Amino acid sequence: MAPKPIQQLDMHWPKFISDSSSKIFIYESDVMQIQEKTAGVAPGFIGIILNMETAATLTEYFKNTQGAYARVYDRLDAALQQNNPEIARMCLKGLISNMAKGQSDEFAKHCKKSGVAWMIKNVYKDPSSFWNFRSRVSNPKANYMHTNAYAKADKAWYRSAAVETKLYNWSKMDSKRNKNKETFREILCMQVAGACGFKVPETRIMVASYNSGREKFCIMTRWNPDLVFDKKCNEATLRGRYYAPIMAINDYDMIGSRFQNSVILSEEVQHDGVRSTVLHMFSFDFGHGLNGSSKKITNNKGFTTGTLDELIGALNLWRTIPRSYFTNSTNNGMELLNQAFEGYQDRLHVKLLSDSRTFDKIVLDYIGALKSLSNIKGGRSTVKEYVDDINKREYYFYSRALEVMRGYSYHANTTLRSFIKSYIKNPNQIWYELFQKTFNRIPV
Repeated sequence: MAPKPIQQLDMHWPKFISDSSSKIFIYESDVMQIQEKTAGVAPGFIGIILNMETAATLTEYFKNTQGAYARVYDRLDAALQQNNPEIARMCLKGLISNMAKGQSDEFAKHCKKSGVAWMIKNVYKDPSSFWNFRSRVSNPKANYMHTNAYAKADKAWYRSAAVETKLYNWSKMDSKRNKNKETFREILCMQVAGACGFKVPETRIMVASYNSGREKFCIMTRWNPDLVFDKKCNEATLRGRYYAPIMAINDYDMIGSRFQNSVILSEEVQHDGVRSTVLHMFSFDFGHGLNGSSKKITNNKGFTTGTLDELIGALNLWRTIPRSYFTNSTNNGMELLNQAFEGYQDRLHVKLLSDSRTFDKIVLDYIGALKSLSNIKGGRSTVKEYVDDINKREYYFYSRALEVMRGYSYHANTTLRSFIKSYIKNPNQIWYELFQKTFNRIPV
């Protein structure tokens, strides 16, 4: 059954336009680089947002290391007291710009530890020309030379490594428009994954521009200092709850051959007076999700448990995506199971997600923010790097791209439908599991 087009959904633009743009988009001049990006093939950097939140978090650091910049620190402190964001922003830029190399590395570590650092990627450089294929952009060759694939080729024969580097660069070359679409797709994947139960980073889209005037959309994800890197992502508590969402997002590389492409986020919880540690799957790279790929998902079987954990994930997914994706009989059966879980969550010691964001609301949120952005006319004309206007043709291009991604999530994986339908083929067994057995589960 085909999903309704976006225009037919019962949503109203003003609900999303009023504050969506500020929550989704941020301008390049409001971001400052503090460190080079050393991992991954996409171009980018580590930065901070020049706002009052960042200034308030970092003020103690500057107080302890002010040295010759005492006067600037005093102005920053005064700006915070007076709630003056423009002065605070100017002081932050001054203090960071004048740091010595050794101090800037220490500062970057402090920003990551305090949670104000952001990873910014898809920051593509201007192409060599504005014409034809030479106007396309790609990942830098130098970034590929830091990968395991390059090291393996170089070990075999240095000339083959050089050829492989050029081939990689050409394979990733695409138009600026399509690179922008990649940014939307990856951000959308993170939002949907978060709605389905994954832990994902806070996201923004940094709006910049190429020299030609074409808009440049870059991915921003907030640095999380609490991640656990010495555990594999398939060690997450009740790992089966991720199986159905993994199949829906359909990113063949989100897990990795060694379960290394997602990590663990540890959380201390308390239930009935007993403290427990819950390990969540934290995913931050969805470079291949929602693109209709037919490639087999690496290691997805590591999340099959054959237990009710999988049903939790199926229900969370079912609550997120439109009912039109499933048949009426499937929806009726899932509704009964959903009610059963809701009524017995305390007894089961397992909680379904309370996040009410659906896939269509997430997509509409981004389209609404795009519409707000497209209405900007010379917003901050003193800064040339700002995108002053995205014309209607561009707005419809990106809106359509979001709808296409939405369609991929519905139709790319027929196995997903069979997986969910399998839970309602034998409802008597499910009811027995829910109401007769005794559970001692950790709440998630």
